[in-house]
Amino acid sequence: MTEIDSSLIKDGVKFSEDVYFDDQKSLFLAKEKPAGKFHLDAIQKWEIKSLYTDGKQL
Repeated sequence: MTEIDSSLIKDGVKFSEDVYFDDQKSLFLAKEKPAGKFHLDAIQKWEIKSLYTDGKQL
């Protein structure tokens, strides 16, 4: 899996594969689903620095 900086997660961003938290097992964002306010708030609230995916940003 590739580590991605959480700052890449913007409103409406999609990835070609699922995006996971740092344990690389817990789903953060499903593949091809756009990130929304919930995701952006979670990054800020939980001070998430990195996420993981096997995909690419669409």
